[in-house]
Amino acid sequence: IRNWRDEAGEAFEVSAQLINLVEEMYANAIMTDEDGDQVLDVEVAINMKNQAFIKAVCELQKVDIKPLSPSKLVAFFLNIYQCMYVHMFFTMVNEGHQTDSECSVFQKLSSYMTSNKKKPFYYNIANEEYTIDEIKHGMFVETNK
Repeated sequence: IRNWRDEAGEAFEVSAQLINLVEEMYANAIMTDEDGDQVLDVEVAINMKNQAFIKAVCELQKVDIKPLSPSKLVAFFLNIYQCMYVHMFFTMVNEGHQTDSECSVFQKLSSYMTSNKKKPFYYNIANEEYTIDEIKHGMFVETNK
């Protein structure tokens, strides 16, 4: 991932923009097959070079999350969590990881995360690395206070 060199937008707005982009990418990757079932168009899923999405992910490097209210901070990280899951799913497909077709998307992602021997999937947010598990744990702790 590239380094973000420009000024970053407001943190929550950047996360909302990411949600819009990832929803659009996901919607474009889901097709209906001849049996009427929804399937993933692998060619679209593999095309994770969507420049607007990558640019928005890079912008997270410079966002300032300190001024966010507690509720906006939770909403920010919920947005990021959702984006990371879809991004990880497309990455998994791009790398050719296959699992039992009966598995849910979440089971496939969980399998990918535990079998992946590389550095854990993370986003750089406000110059800190956050994995999806750290975000999930942080939201759980925050919402139980």
